[in-house]
Amino acid sequence: WPAVMKEIPERTFFLNHMVGGMLFGGGIILTTCIEWLVAKNKEVSVLQFWFNKVPILDTLIVVPALTVSMISGTGLTIRRYGGLGTAPPHVDAIFWTLILFLSWWAATDLTTQGTALKAVNDMPLVLKKGEEVEVPQVVLNRHFSNVISCFFILMLYSVMVLKP
Repeated sequence: WPAVMKEIPERTFFLNHMVGGMLFGGGIILTTCIEWLVAKNKEVSVLQFWFNKVPILDTLIVVPALTVSMISGTGLTIRRYGGLGTAPPHVDAIFWTLILFLSWWAATDLTTQGTALKAVNDMPLVLKKGEEVEVPQVVLNRHFSNVISCFFILMLYSVMVLKP
């Protein structure tokens, strides 16, 4: 690892790790809740607005926060334990959990964002009297993916706090 990682104060890594982790985990959990409410609302314009914004939220908040959290977590490991190779088992468990989460997220969330956006953009804006909005199945299927993503976040935080 770069020698500069040993020169940065541990508290700087700690602060960045906490803020990055809160934005990352909070971003995943909050977007899951919002997406559920948006789908339950069944308002076409709201669905279209939301699915136009999800990629922006991922790009501007979730991914940078995850990056900051991982770099600062690595810095903490270097400062506290001398490096990743000499770190306790919970650090290894956190990295594997992150890899599993990222694989799940890439396979089930990122791949369906475009499909969901296309499906909601294809929905009619004006309905006939008495006609109910039918939320596209891809949007409903994303709930399962999002809930599993939240469980990964819960698992990450559990390992970090409990250090099994």
